[in-house]
Amino acid sequence: MFIWAATGLYMVSMDIHFIHGETLTDDKHATFNIGDATYPISELLARFPTATDIVLYKRLDTLAYQFSVTNSKQSIVVSAQNGNELSLITQSDASHIALASVAEPANIRLTKLIDLPQAMPAELSPRWLPVWQVTFDDLAATTFYIQQSTGQIVTRRHHFWRAFDWMWRFHIMDYDDGENVANPLLTVLAILAVIAIISGVVLLISRFIPVRPSGVNTAEGVAHE
Repeated sequence: MFIWAATGLYMVSMDIHFIHGETLTDDKHATFNIGDATYPISELLARFPTATDIVLYKRLDTLAYQFSVTNSKQSIVVSAQNGNELSLITQSDASHIALASVAEPANIRLTKLIDLPQAMPAELSPRWLPVWQVTFDDLAATTFYIQQSTGQIVTRRHHFWRAFDWMWRFHIMDYDDGENVANPLLTVLAILAVIAIISGVVLLISRFIPVRPSGVNTAEGVAHE
C-alpha cells in the first residue's frame, strides 16, 4: 500500500505537460509564411495521386511537404519551393535541429542513429524508425528523437519522464512494459485491499456498538421472579 500511495503521489504531483516533454522545446524557429510555399499542391497531387496526410512544415531552413502514399510505410518529403525530393537528415542536421529546438540552452552529449528495433530504447515507439537520438548534457538528460526522413522531433524524453514511467509500472504492478493494468498480481492485491477495508470498517463499527452478553437478561429475569 505504501508503494502504491508513494507512486501515486509522484504522478499526481507532476505536471503532465512537463512529463510529456511539451516544455522542453521552443518551436519559434519553425514558424513560416505560407506564401513562401511556391510549389503548388495541385502539382504535388499530379505527381503523387495517392498522396494523403499532406503537411507543410519548416525543415531546417527549407519549407517542405510531408505526406504518405498508398502501399508505403515511409513518409515522403519534398521541397515546397521546387518539388524536389529532399534527402535524409544527417547527423549534423539532427544536431542543428535539436539545438535550435531546445527551450533551455544545453550542450549535446550524444547523437546517434537508431534504425533497428533491437537497438531501440523502450521509451521510443518503433513506428518512428529510423530516428536520430540526440541527448543533452543537462541534469535531466533531455533527449530528442528526430525522424531521419522528416527531420521532425517525434518524441521528447528526460529523467523525470523515465521516473514517471517506472512509478506507473510500480503503481499498476506490471514490471514488464507497463501496459497491462489487469495483471493477476494487481487483481489479487486489489481484492485483498478491499477485504482489509471492509474488515476495518466492521471492526470500527463493532467498537462503538457494544453487544450485550446473551446471559445477562436471563439472569436478571430469574432474580426478578
